Amino acid sequence: MAEVLRCAGTAFRERREGRLDASRLKVMADIVACRTAVLGGDMYACEGCGREHPLYNSCRNRHCPTCQGLTRGKALGTVGCTVPGGNGRRA
Repeated sequence: MAEVLRCAGTAFRERREGRLDASRLKVMADIVACRTAVLGGDMYACEGCGREHPLYNSCRNRHCPTCQGLTRGKALGTVGCTVPGGNGRRA
């Protein structure tokens, strides 16, 4: 979703100028900024490879698919769970 908004968001907003209220524009901006340097973050030192990796902050907007996926996983108790032998695809 964020990549779509990065590529086509400007054209979308221009075509709908005056028809998008401030709350919708904020949702779009939050989704684009989610988990990027725009929102800041911390550096994580990986014990496996020894390098530092950025961990960017999330927007925590209730409409953001990235943030809501994490929230939904926490609520269901499935964050960090993997299926042995699974390839991440549905049958």
